[in-house]
Amino acid sequence: AYDQANGVLYGVDSATDQLITIDTATGAGTAVGGSGLSGVQGLAFDSSGTLFGTTTSTNELITINTTTGAGTAVGPLGTDAVLGLTYDTDDDIIFGATFGATRDLISINSTTGGGTTIGALGFDGVVGLAYDGSTGVLFGVDTNTDQLITIDQATGAGTAVGAIGFAALNSLTFAQVVPIPAAVWLFGSGLAMLGWFRRRAVV
Repeated sequence: AYDQANGVLYGVDSATDQLITIDTATGAGTAVGGSGLSGVQGLAFDSSGTLFGTTTSTNELITINTTTGAGTAVGPLGTDAVLGLTYDTDDDIIFGATFGATRDLISINSTTGGGTTIGALGFDGVVGLAYDGSTGVLFGVDTNTDQLITIDQATGAGTAVGAIGFAALNSLTFAQVVPIPAAVWLFGSGLAMLGWFRRRAVV
């Protein structure tokens, strides 16, 4: 997740559940601190600068302190395996992608943690989400087909954009970066928060 206000890129080391910062010039990660939780997955900043995440161990929405790395439970998501997470800056909505019994786009209440199903994604391996505030388009990455997709926020339906050209990419974020109006960064499991999924799914 990219902290737009401070220009810092964050990820989670899935082996240690530590919050890390990532140098966008070199790719090097630096540990911030342990979350105190297990199975931390998707990360997203809201407009107030709060960093949210999800856990697959307890299936909860959490907040993460960017100074210490400590995680705090917000509440149960009401669904299992929410891996992808992003924040719609225009409509003040947290979106998630489920990877359990169903493969849906959901909206998440940032106060209670509760998730509401929007609809089926139509792709079985969506584990990364990113909202482009400059165009209002919600993107996802499908690891089963290794494609970038767009997602209808009203129905949840995904549409293929095209092949990424790399295998098992599982995280996605947008950042407004000067002088580039909008840049999208795709991170493999070595830098991103979803290495747990990659180890399970890739053979």
